Amino acid sequence: MFDDVKCKQTAPKEMDQGQNMRPNMLGILQFLKEQKEQILERKLKLEEQKKDLSHDITLAKDITEIYNQVYPLLKALHQSRWQLRDTEARLQKQQRSHEMTLITSSLHKAYQQEGNVLLQSSALECWNQEIQAFLLERRQSLSQADSRLPDPVSDVLFLQGQLNIDHSTLTFGTSLHGVFIHLTVAEVQDSVETKSYTFSSSIFIEDLEMNGNLYLREERTACAFVHNVIWTFVQQEILPFTIA
Repeated sequence: MFDDVKCKQTAPKEMDQGQNMRPNMLGILQFLKEQKEQILERKLKLEEQKKDLSHDITLAKDITEIYNQVYPLLKALHQSRWQLRDTEARLQKQQRSHEMTLITSSLHKAYQQEGNVLLQSSALECWNQEIQAFLLERRQSLSQADSRLPDPVSDVLFLQGQLNIDHSTLTFGTSLHGVFIHLTVAEVQDSVETKSYTFSSSIFIEDLEMNGNLYLREERTACAFVHNVIWTFVQQEILPFTIA
């Protein structure tokens, strides 16, 4: 009898335990489901990151390929610019030395090919022939050059040259760094055997007449006179005070 009571009392307890375990299993299943969902979400994120990383790697490769193609072109362009600057510098140097080449050529023609005529000519005639030879050489050089206008501030030994009919007055011009000078030389007969010369200039040049007479009497060239007297004075007394 007591055993029956005990069984009756025990059976409800076992049923209560079964009922308590069922909610716990549901909770575990819910937890596992949530974990599975989280794992799936992380997997999707990782796959997206992997795609992005793969895209970045591909983009980096493309950039590298473009760089490898463009860099040699940029390097060649840079070298071409330096070569162009070097060429321009050499051309400027050649242009500056061009006038000296014309001077040498004119002197050669005036004193080598026409040496006999020069020996029979007066001092002013010798200077005029030298100037005319220079002007002819310069005109030929400019006609063979391109169509660009000459530099207005370039150094030009002789711009003009004219000897009057009786060969007693010579006029000519010269230019140095944009400073233009017009000169007139006139012969004066002091006596039957002696001659002197008067010099006038568009700008004041110290000791112009004294130096000019010295050069003519010593039969020195017009080129040397312009270089040593006119241009030297301009370089020392005028150019330092001009605006750059």
